[in-house]
Amino acid sequence: MQFIGGASQQEYVERTRGLDPSCCLAAGTDVGKYEALCLVADHRGEVIGEALTFPLTEPGVRALEAQLAVAVAASAGVSVRIGVETAGHYHRTVVDRLVASGHDVVRLKPPLPRRHVPDKGRFT
Repeated sequence: MQFIGGASQQEYVERTRGLDPSCCLAAGTDVGKYEALCLVADHRGEVIGEALTFPLTEPGVRALEAQLAVAVAASAGVSVRIGVETAGHYHRTVVDRLVASGHDVVRLKPPLPRRHVPDKGRFT
């Protein structure tokens, strides 16, 4: 079976198959120039904890890791997948640090701005 998301997505689905969705967490991370915003939710869509804004520095990534640990403890989480928006080079500090620490990280492409999407005959 092939997955649209490729081998990484297939491995994740197989690893989490049969687990309670409330114990599987997703941490979406929106990266800016100087800081990032992360929100953690379970696979049922329930937000776990507060959103965290953190600087794109080593201490900022440590704060993110602490927030993830709190979310895991609060939800009895058994799986955490962190999606990080690839924004120029700004995301690299976060991704490199999280991967080096053994976290399950997925790089996400940001959507194209509307001006780059071909007009489909719609009026704006």
